[in-house]
Amino acid sequence: MQRPASFQPQNDYLATQATEYSDVDRRTLTYLYQPIIGPVATALYTSLWAESTRHPVFSQDRHPHTR
Repeated sequence: MQRPASFQPQNDYLATQATEYSDVDRRTLTYLYQPIIGPVATALYTSLWAESTRHPVFSQDRHPHTR
């Protein structure tokens, strides 16, 4: 996959789930990784996970960066 030269607000993204997000995963993120990566990165990860789907449909599940 080739990396784009720059990101534009009108570009889309698609968040997919590789595995299920369990309570143990949430605790690990909160107690282990949040002190390392910070609360903003943790919130971004959690927000993207909430928007992700297990089997996305490319034409329906894409979201613009402005969202």
